[in-house]
Amino acid sequence: SQAHEYNNKLHTLAGLIHMGATNEALRMIGQETSGHQSFIQQVMQVTSDSILAGCLLGKYNRARELGLRLTVDKESHMQDLTASLPREQLVSILGNLVDNALEATLDHYGPDGQVTLSFSDYGKELIFEVNDQGAGLSHQQAEAIFTRGYTTKETDGHGIGLDLVQRQVAHLGGIVTVEPNMRDKQGTFSGSRFTVYIPKAKWQGLEKHPYQDNT
Repeated sequence: SQAHEYNNKLHTLAGLIHMGATNEALRMIGQETSGHQSFIQQVMQVTSDSILAGCLLGKYNRARELGLRLTVDKESHMQDLTASLPREQLVSILGNLVDNALEATLDHYGPDGQVTLSFSDYGKELIFEVNDQGAGLSHQQAEAIFTRGYTTKETDGHGIGLDLVQRQVAHLGGIVTVEPNMRDKQGTFSGSRFTVYIPKAKWQGLEKHPYQDNT
């Protein structure tokens, strides 16, 4: 998908240069590189964990491909990730939540919508928040959203990701919650906020994972 996206951009640049529109070509190159560099720098300030950073950068590129914006709250901080915390589960949890948020935002808000991430390792828990601009969830939907097979989509192939998220979070000793995201100008809620809480105590001081997850 990224190769296809960049091929289109390269063809556009080639066309601009062929027409002699060098200023437009340079502006397009500048926008492309500055966006990636800004996000990379922000992620490096948030975390020194290469796997988490790689996951975030991959989702940033996916968001751009969909015409959406993926941002990280500037107050985020996630440096207290112990070596014993299973990274494959952590990126699976975040990856599923971000993918769902991007899809919900695109379906409801459309292009130029935004998904915002927030991280905190202060206190006794690692906290990960994913905020979307989707249609939001009713109280009944919020209660059922983590049930395997439940989906708000009409097409096949849905209803698995959030069940997987809940089970993996439980394996890490944590919980995942969902609630309305924010109030709009009319005072009504818009979008959803998924929050993952992982207790630090379960993983601190361990040399290896306390179990082998076969999920």
